[in-house]
Amino acid sequence: MTKRLGAAALLVLGVALLFGNAEAKTRSNPVIEVNIPYSFHIGNRALPAGSYKFELATGAPGPTDTVSVLIVRNRAARVYQAVVVSVQAAAGLPEESRVDFSGGDDHLLVSVWKNGDRFDLQPATAAAVEADDWMGMGNGRLVTVSAQLLGR
Repeated sequence: MTKRLGAAALLVLGVALLFGNAEAKTRSNPVIEVNIPYSFHIGNRALPAGSYKFELATGAPGPTDTVSVLIVRNRAARVYQAVVVSVQAAAGLPEESRVDFSGGDDHLLVSVWKNGDRFDLQPATAAAVEADDWMGMGNGRLVTVSAQLLGR
């Protein structure tokens, strides 16, 4: 009798843990879509102009997350790129979604903003541009393209 109660209690605990973990993994991870009108670079890779989707492979960031993996894809151009990014949680307005590029001819992808969280591909460049903008010295070093948030 005692063995059966112990086994039943263990089963109930196991099921509760299973559903608790499954519920924790269902955090919203919306995709942002942006039409980029010019070719650009991610690291050493040149990507063509077109419609791109940006999504976090690791899901929506938690309050203590400092790094994540960003997926960049364009089905028409057969582009699928995974990049490690630095997370700056709540760096902007909650509804803010956009993509930032360096203002040079090569249009290097600097950061992706998603729901107010900033994901930096080039942390030093993003920090320098942010400091210049904060001091009112934004010298056109940043090109911003608005993004549309897609539910997922």
